[in-house]
Amino acid sequence: MKDFETPQILLIDDHPSVRSGIKRAIEGAGMSCCGEAASRSEAFAQIAHKSPDGVILDLNLPDGSGLDIVQWIRKHSKEMAIVVLTMSEEESQLIAAMRAGASAFVKKSAPLDDVIATLRSALRQPENFSAAGI
Repeated sequence: MKDFETPQILLIDDHPSVRSGIKRAIEGAGMSCCGEAASRSEAFAQIAHKSPDGVILDLNLPDGSGLDIVQWIRKHSKEMAIVVLTMSEEESQLIAAMRAGASAFVKKSAPLDDVIATLRSALRQPENFSAAGI
């Protein structure tokens, strides 16, 4: 991602209200939401079609694990920011996300400002893992 471009972010979560809130926060922070996906299969199609600079995704999707998406993205791109946003309290999920290649892990209970700050950091350094709200 070049500094002068508006970052294009894809939201992957099966809850429309979660996507809506994060979309408002992303756009309020000067970034652009280039698409939304409510399932693993939609996510793969959107990523291939849109080539976003970053994704914010849930691990629990109706048709499979978000970890599959993380691994697939990282296999194809070292530059894409991958922020896992989850309600999971399990440390094993954090470790799995890190091993899969996520840039960051944020709990859904974290303030939106933390989510945006984590996303900005992940866009700058997609291969440096961070965890917020843990």
